[in-house]
Amino acid sequence: MKRILSLHLKYLLLALSVFFSQAISIAQTADKDSTFTSFTSQRISLLSTQAEDVVFGIDSNYIYLQRDGEHLRAFRNSNASLPGETETVAIMAVYDEAWEGIGRIQHVSIDSDRGLAVISARPYPGANDYDLFISSSVEPSRLQSKSSGSESAPRKWSRLFPLSSLNTDDNEVFPQFVEGGLYYASNGSFGTSKSSPTKDFDIFFASRDLQWQSAVQLSSPFNSSFDDLSVVVINEDEMYVSSNRQGNLDVFLINRPKLEPLASGFKLTITYDNMPVDGILVRWVDLSGIHYGAPVFESSTDMNGEIFLDGLPSSKTLSLRVGTPTAPPKKGSVIRIYNPDGVLVREYSINRAGIFTADFLPLDEIRGLQFLHGDDLSALPSRSPALISLHFDVDSIIPNKESRELLAVWWTSNSRSILNALISTPLVIEGHADMTGASSKNDVLSELRAVWFKEWLVAKGVSSAMLSTRGMGARFPMILCPVNSPENSTDCPPEVHAANRRVELRWKVGLKRWKVRMN
Repeated sequence: MKRILSLHLKYLLLALSVFFSQAISIAQTADKDSTFTSFTSQRISLLSTQAEDVVFGIDSNYIYLQRDGEHLRAFRNSNASLPGETETVAIMAVYDEAWEGIGRIQHVSIDSDRGLAVISARPYPGANDYDLFISSSVEPSRLQSKSSGSESAPRKWSRLFPLSSLNTDDNEVFPQFVEGGLYYASNGSFGTSKSSPTKDFDIFFASRDLQWQSAVQLSSPFNSSFDDLSVVVINEDEMYVSSNRQGNLDVFLINRPKLEPLASGFKLTITYDNMPVDGILVRWVDLSGIHYGAPVFESSTDMNGEIFLDGLPSSKTLSLRVGTPTAPPKKGSVIRIYNPDGVLVREYSINRAGIFTADFLPLDEIRGLQFLHGDDLSALPSRSPALISLHFDVDSIIPNKESRELLAVWWTSNSRSILNALISTPLVIEGHADMTGASSKNDVLSELRAVWFKEWLVAKGVSSAMLSTRGMGARFPMILCPVNSPENSTDCPPEVHAANRRVELRWKVGLKRWKVRMN
C-alpha cells in the first residue's frame, strides 16, 4: 500500500493535459451495454517491467507512464496491445499559487475545453490521506491587460474546492477526466466515513451529468481483488489500467471486440514506374474531435508492394498517410486499392514529394457524390438512393423544424416496411456540412448530425446494431457553389449552403460483394 501512495507525480500536468479529456466513457457504455462481460484483460509486456509501471496519459502519438519516478513515453499503434518501445520524456509541471495551503500533490488532470482541473493532494501538510479537489481556470484577460506583441499570460487557477461527495477517510488518487465525467482510484469505503486501511484500490467513475456528486465502482475486469488504478481511456472499446493483480504494478489493456464494420479481402498496392515499392509505411488516422490524429490502422508494403487491409475500420472517413519523413514515397508513385474481386476501387497519384496525405472514404461506399477535393481519382462503389434527407440550420446538430415535421410524416408512412427490411439489410446515415468553417469542425459537425438521426431511430425501435453513421464533412456537396472553394464560400448563395447541410438515410448496399464484416 505504501509503495502505491509513493507514486506521486509531482504537480502534473499542463503540457499534456489535452489527452486526459477522452471522448468516450467506457464506464458509461459498459454499464448500459449487454456486452459488458465481453471486456477482457491482458498484461502489456512492452509497458510492464519488474519495476512499478503506472500509465497516466495518452495523446494521438504517445502513451505516457511513470516507472520508479521516471517519466516515459511509448509510441502509440493502432493495436493497443503492441505499443512501441519506451523512452524518457520531460513532463511540464503545473502548480498555481492559489493552491497554496494543501499538502503534497499526487496527480493533476486537466480538462482544457472546460477550463477545469482535478487535483489529488493531501488536504493539508502532514495529512495522511489524499483527497480530490477541483479548480477552475481564469482567463488571463480577466486578470491583467496585455500590451501589443507581449507573450501570452500563463493560465491562472482558482483556489481548490474539495470534492467532498467523492472523498473518503482514505485515499483518492490518479484522477482522469473523460468527456462524460471523471475516473479515479480509491481505497476508501465510498459513501461511508468508515476507514479501511487494508482495503485495496479500486477504480470509480463519477458522471459529469450528476456534477460528480456520486460515483460507481467498476466491475471486473476493470477492477480485481488487488490494487487497480490510473485509468487511461483509448476509445469506447479499449482502456489501459495499472494494477498489481499479477505482482508488481503493471499496465493492462482492458478491451472488447470492436463493434464497427471492418474490411476484409481488400488490398493496397504502391508502384513506381509500374514496379512494386516495398517498405513504405501506410497509416490511417482518425479525423474526429479529440481523437484527431490517433492511429486506426497501419502496415508497411511487402516485397510485392502490397498491404492486405483485413481489419481496417470502415465506419467513417479517415486520413490516409503514406510514408515517413525518412522514407517518403517517390513523386510519381501510384497507390491503388482493390476489392476482394480484384476490382480497382481507389487510386491516388502522388504528385508531390514528402509524406502523402489524403481523405480516405469508407471502403463500402460511395458513388454519386461530387468531389470537393481531387486526390481520390477512383470510381467508388455504389450506394443506394436516399430514403429521406433532413436539413439543418447553421452549426445545428438538430434538423430544422420543416425537416422534423417531414420526418414525423415519413416515419408514420414507412416505419413498418423499414423495420421489416432491417431484419436482413442495415442502414447507413451520412451526415454533411456546408463548406463554411474549418474542415475539422465540419467533420465533427457532420458526424454529430448523423448521430442525432441514429439516436432518433433507436428511440423508435430500430436496432442500433443495424445502423451506422458517416461524418462526411463538407467534401460532398449536394449543390456546388459558383466558385466551389472554402475561400470563396461567402460568394455562395445561402440556399446552396442550406441544401448541403443535411443527413441522408440509405440502405447499405453491396455487403456481400464488398465483404465488409461486423467484428
